[in-house]
Amino acid sequence: MTPRSGTRNPLGKNCVGLHESVMDFYDFGKLIWWLAAPPMWLVMALAWGLLCLWRNRVRSAKNWIISVLGALVVLTFVPIANPLLAVLENRFAQPDVQKVGTIVILGGSDQPSVSQTWNQPALNAAGERVLAGLAMAAANPSARVIYSGRNDRLLALNPQSHLEAQIFALGNLDADRFIRESASRSTFENAQNTAPLLATKDILLVTSAWHMPRAVGVFCAAGITVLPYPVDYRSGRGLSLAPQTSQNLADLSTAVHEYIGLAAYYLSGRTTALFPKGC
Repeated sequence: MTPRSGTRNPLGKNCVGLHESVMDFYDFGKLIWWLAAPPMWLVMALAWGLLCLWRNRVRSAKNWIISVLGALVVLTFVPIANPLLAVLENRFAQPDVQKVGTIVILGGSDQPSVSQTWNQPALNAAGERVLAGLAMAAANPSARVIYSGRNDRLLALNPQSHLEAQIFALGNLDADRFIRESASRSTFENAQNTAPLLATKDILLVTSAWHMPRAVGVFCAAGITVLPYPVDYRSGRGLSLAPQTSQNLADLSTAVHEYIGLAAYYLSGRTTALFPKGC
């Protein structure tokens, strides 16, 4: 399917977003996730146990508190999110890329507070999106690179931030190759706001492997056929005697968030399949 055509914006200029059409959905999704995040499960369970204790329901209080402690023990040593993440990450294999005309890299890989403190690019666990994108840009010197995604937290810290430009300066990209799409706040908006910037059919989409099914789904729904290039794999870690509570809890949160996102996008018509596999 042929992507929509339009005028590219020069480096440093933002694209016009579609915030008005998805504002309610976006904000509602944030609220739902605040309640549905796995760390909140533990907090609410512990709070309920303390409430039971306060009301002298000692047996119920013990059961809830012991359950929370048991969950923390399991999360400390067992990567329980592995099978959930593996299903997402195995949806698309990493392709043998020969030549591409446009490389679309989805945002979400920066650390705003650290970047602001030290005035230099700081990447988080999803930093492979940027690294892989730069590597593919180097292998395809004629390809244009689109970095799509808005970081409200970074802009709140520094409205004049040019973090993404700093990152891509590391890849020695010429200004006419780099297109910054900074209006998008969600995967749906990534596709909608990127569509007018595309003029080639050979489009490489770079994002985390666990995020790729939903990303491909919204790009296909926007009329954009992409070649998925998954990176940033999270599954595959085994049992460990070393405490890994935060990592295991973070992986579980990532998996739950993505499955909720897949369901929400399908039910709201943002994708045409519950578990997208391509256009």
